[in-house]
Amino acid sequence: MVLFDDVRKYVFPLMSADMKDGVLQTATLAFHGTGFFISPTGLALSAAHIIPSPETLGARKLFAFVQRATTEVFQVTNVQSWLQHDLCSIRVAIDKTEYFSCDFSGLDSGEDVWSVGIPEHELWEKGKKQMRTLKGHISFAMDRFVELSFHVPKGMSGSPLLVGKSVKGVLIGNWRSEQLEDRIEEIVEVSDKREIIRFIESKEIVHAGVAIDLANVDGLQKHLAK
Repeated sequence: MVLFDDVRKYVFPLMSADMKDGVLQTATLAFHGTGFFISPTGLALSAAHIIPSPETLGARKLFAFVQRATTEVFQVTNVQSWLQHDLCSIRVAIDKTEYFSCDFSGLDSGEDVWSVGIPEHELWEKGKKQMRTLKGHISFAMDRFVELSFHVPKGMSGSPLLVGKSVKGVLIGNWRSEQLEDRIEEIVEVSDKREIIRFIESKEIVHAGVAIDLANVDGLQKHLAK
C-alpha cells in the first residue's frame, strides 16, 4: 500500500554551505542529517544535535534540499529547541509544501512504526537523494524516549517516526540496549573415561534505535499550534 505519492516532498537532507555573492558554493556542502515538514508553510522538525550552533556555522548557512519538480534549495532558521528531548523545530523558507500531520496520542510498546530518511552513505546517486525506509515496532516505551526494534543509520537522525500517515516521534540515534551472554561447553580431552571440559563464554552487545515520543515533549503541541 502506497501512503504517499512521493515522500521526498516531505523529508529532506539538512546541509550547510558557504555563500559567495548570494550564490551557494556547492563544493563546501556538508551533510548534517534529516528533517521533515509538519506544516504547509515550512515548519519542520529534526533532532537538535544535528543542527549546528551559530558559533559552529559561523558565516555558513543551513539549507534544506527539497524535492519538488526538481530538487530546490531553501534556507533554514532554527526556531526552537527542546534539548532535554534532543528535538528541534526549524523554519524552511519555502512558500508551500507537502507535510506530515502530527499525532500526540503517545507511543506504546509493541506498536508498529516506520520511518524514512537519508542515510549519509546514500545521500547522492546520479544527482538524486537516496532515501531509506525502516519498519518495525516499539520495543520499550519510557518517559521521554522509545526504544525501536531497528537501528537508526547515520544520517537518519531527525527522521519522522510514523504510525500510518501520522508522525508520532522523531529518530535521534542508537543506544546500547542490553548485553547478551552465551556459554558453550567444549570437550578438549578424553582420558580414562574422564572428560576435560573447557567453557567458552561469549558476549554480544545489542544496540537499538531510539526516538522521541512527541506526546512527552512539554509545550510542543502548543508551540506548533501558533
